[in-house]
Amino acid sequence: MVAAADVELWKPPELFEYQSSSGFTMYGMMYTPPGLSIDKKYPVMLYVYGGPHVQLATNSYKAIR
Repeated sequence: MVAAADVELWKPPELFEYQSSSGFTMYGMMYTPPGLSIDKKYPVMLYVYGGPHVQLATNSYKAIR
């Protein structure tokens, strides 16, 4: 069960891109915790999928049913 306060503070993931040192454009999504504070440290999870021709970061909502 999700607390109502967490639902109000939730924000969608931030889509970003950056240029690698080898010249490729890299894409990603960043999720932040509710009530993010720049004064705190948070654990980080890095998920990398190395499959060919697969784009996992999309600008769309995918609900789980």
